[in-house]
Amino acid sequence: MDVTIRLSGKRAENTERWGAGAITLPLEEYLKYVVPSEIGASAPLEAQKAQAVASRSYISAIIKGGATPDDTAQYQAFKYRADSAIKRSIQAVNETAGEVLLYGGHVVNAWYTASNGGHTRSSKEVWGGERAWAIAQPDPWDAAVGKPLNGHGVGMSQEGAKYAAKQGIGYRAILEFYYPNTIISQIPDGDAQQIAIKQAAAKQAATASAAGKPNTTQPSASDGSSTLPKPPWTGVVKTIMGKGVSMWRSTAKEDADRITDIPESALVTVIGDETGTGSFLTAQYNGFKGLVDTKYLVDRASIPVKSEPAELKNKA
Repeated sequence: MDVTIRLSGKRAENTERWGAGAITLPLEEYLKYVVPSEIGASAPLEAQKAQAVASRSYISAIIKGGATPDDTAQYQAFKYRADSAIKRSIQAVNETAGEVLLYGGHVVNAWYTASNGGHTRSSKEVWGGERAWAIAQPDPWDAAVGKPLNGHGVGMSQEGAKYAAKQGIGYRAILEFYYPNTIISQIPDGDAQQIAIKQAAAKQAATASAAGKPNTTQPSASDGSSTLPKPPWTGVVKTIMGKGVSMWRSTAKEDADRITDIPESALVTVIGDETGTGSFLTAQYNGFKGLVDTKYLVDRASIPVKSEPAELKNKA
């Protein structure tokens, strides 16, 4: 399995190594740069192995869903480093090669967070919608570290995983705790086929973009306002990592300019482009009016209607 990554230009190491645009790497090579970028190259081996499985699951799930990740933490942090500097991370990836987390026979979106403040949060609490592998529960490992919530708090705490590994707990036990009701396995054939189809589309789009041709494969809000309808229209907040977005008074995005926060999957009414840049759109949400970053908005009308996921049926 390959992974196509859009290089943001924000990481000098990546630009120096690969240039600009998009690159395609084998999944396992991609992970050898993600794992140390996310949890740290010096983290205990078992914690890095847990990170490798979580990251492999996460990227597989979002590619299956049609996303083309970039190299920022909006998806997963991805930074080139020499092999000599990430030997333990490479070992972690190699020793878990191909392993992902499954629920109901499919790869799960294995969210993870820097720390949860001693108690994991559920997907329902943060984004809405119950997932059997993303529940709220006390986290004694994270609590022992004593750090406050840093991130959304759903899934594996990286601080908790490192603490557990230092106590001699293996990566499978770490994953079993943070992702209950899942099993560790190889990617099922059905999921692998869907991922391959989406990946082929991403590579085609990247090739067309590099050649200066219009991307007709998978337009998205992040490509610019030209792919979005003229106001007014209903937008859906989509940030991949599920963090939601902020509404601002100005494009400076200073703390004093923040009007309110908008959760993942919330609906907003886009009413104009007062800045004239296309990068920020004027929107209304829950009685508030302000600017929202265009790349985090998707036209609701462009989202195909599909049946409710099996794990969410018959649940409040």
